[in-house]
Amino acid sequence: MPFTFKTTKGKTYYLKSRITKKGNTTYYLTQKKDAECLSVVPAWYEVFEKYDSGQAYIRKVKASHIEPTEIAAIEKELRQNKLLHDFKLDICGDEIRIYTQESGAANERADLLKGFLSATRGNPEATWNRFARYEERMRVILTQHKSEREFVFQRYCYRGSIDDWIVIDSGSDLEALAQKNLYHLGKESYYELFGF
Repeated sequence: MPFTFKTTKGKTYYLKSRITKKGNTTYYLTQKKDAECLSVVPAWYEVFEKYDSGQAYIRKVKASHIEPTEIAAIEKELRQNKLLHDFKLDICGDEIRIYTQESGAANERADLLKGFLSATRGNPEATWNRFARYEERMRVILTQHKSEREFVFQRYCYRGSIDDWIVIDSGSDLEALAQKNLYHLGKESYYELFGF
């Protein structure tokens, strides 16, 4: 039975491999199911969804030193932010990438889709997820200096002269940093965070 991965947008992907010109094996995802599809994800690889585009990818697993309690601290603060309709986390090595769906945008789409969803048979939540739009808004990066753990918070800067990730805060107390910075997601104050 082939390996399958279903995204939040409702698309199903299958896993295949091919040999490169150099003789190495490379893996990729496709929506075409056939006899060449693989049944398992190879060791040291993982399939993930890029929530802002809804695309699925396969990548090499990066060793992560982020602890479950640290992920839980981030999730706790995100749940307390009432301006977020939903959020997704992508743990990639020592980075926590935070994708959010803000309530204002979600409410606008809800109004547009209300009639459509009420007439939809089946699962309206699944239909809603197909139209949900997430944006990567913040990153939390773990840096270790000997035995001391430090966390760097970044946000994306939308200024034309920058258009890149910028550092807004850092320190060793993750809970305090999360409380201070995740509060701004979904608010105008997010765009005023500069830090360094």
